[in-house]
Amino acid sequence: MPFELGLAVAQALNQRGRHEWFVFEARPHRLSKSLSDLAGTDPHIHGGKALGVLRSLANTLSRNKNRPKLGELEMIYRDVEKAAAR
Repeated sequence: MPFELGLAVAQALNQRGRHEWFVFEARPHRLSKSLSDLAGTDPHIHGGKALGVLRSLANTLSRNKNRPKLGELEMIYRDVEKAAAR
């Protein structure tokens, strides 16, 4: 994750605010241990569960006027999970 996150932050700096980036983490406070350069960034904690990731994603997209609802994301996840099992 550190490499990909570094790319996202660099892209945001190059585009002078036209690129947003977010940090998702399974456990609270782990980010500060591994990536001290991100001090001041609030990660979206998802608990390592699919529903937690979807909830964090829905919260992150709250500023988007066409944001998906959590129930819609859950339905898509279930469909993908079933397809992957096949």
